[in-house]
Amino acid sequence: MVDLKDKVLKTFDIDKISVVENNTNKDEALSALEVLGFARKQSEKIVVKILKETPDASVETLIKQALKNL
Repeated sequence: MVDLKDKVLKTFDIDKISVVENNTNKDEALSALEVLGFARKQSEKIVVKILKETPDASVETLIKQALKNL
């Protein structure tokens, strides 16, 4: 990932690029909640809300907080 990031930066002459890890965390948390039997749409609304409040939340934190709100 880092090698590709460096290539993109050089190719497009960009100073820095934002790598969004929360998308992966979001997807993992949503998958886990789905496996637990929760509807994806409802879970996604809650996970998005959590990420707005805590953008750097880990997968574990997302799941725990979502379970409190579902």
